[in-house]
Amino acid sequence: MFDFIIRGGRIIDGSGSPWYYGDVGIRGQRIAAIGKLDQAEARRVIEADDRVVSPGFIDMHSHSDVMLLANPKHEPKVMQGVTTDVVGLDGLSYAPLSPANLQMMRRYLSALNGNPDILWDWSSVSEYLARFDRRVAINVAYLVPHNTLRLETMGFVDRVATAEELTKMRELMAQGMREGAVGFSTGLDYFPCRYSNTEELVNICKVVAEYDGISVWHTRARDLGLIEAIKEVIQVAEKTGCC
Repeated sequence: MFDFIIRGGRIIDGSGSPWYYGDVGIRGQRIAAIGKLDQAEARRVIEADDRVVSPGFIDMHSHSDVMLLANPKHEPKVMQGVTTDVVGLDGLSYAPLSPANLQMMRRYLSALNGNPDILWDWSSVSEYLARFDRRVAINVAYLVPHNTLRLETMGFVDRVATAEELTKMRELMAQGMREGAVGFSTGLDYFPCRYSNTEELVNICKVVAEYDGISVWHTRARDLGLIEAIKEVIQVAEKTGCC
């Protein structure tokens, strides 16, 4: 006995194989069977009628960092089959930040991420992620953004970081990973991320690698040209093991 059977859909299973007709049997929160389930019983049968049945899509580059909190039903994404948003992209987001820096980033990023009338009351990564957990319609994966590491360590200044400041950035990055982040992002065309040098990125990504995290880059294409910008990413990956 299944709780649900989704019958007659065109199944795309995510393996890369071509789609095929079949049924999906669900028990509890798990897919229990895929195939021809004509003789199986279920508490509820959903007739897919030649519609596509697939795993939920992951939006790997979204800027719904605060608008998802303003509209937790997230209908535009859900109606497209998106079940996970990755946020914190381009090195520009909102945690970890002190209250003053959070309000500054709220204004600074308003044209990109919106400026909704929500309670802007978090500081740490764990506090920020708690605002999403079981409160919004989809899953959320967070990348600790480069801007927060710089702002909390050295402010909005145009210079390279000192050894002491690099240590602080590493500590903040490690704390963010322990609190639930999946990696790090930077946007090297954007302020204040573009003030950094390669050494700073190496220091941060070494920590990310220790936690088996990922790094996601908006490269310095406007400063260096595309080839040189990609070489910087490769150099950091080779030195840290963080990809």
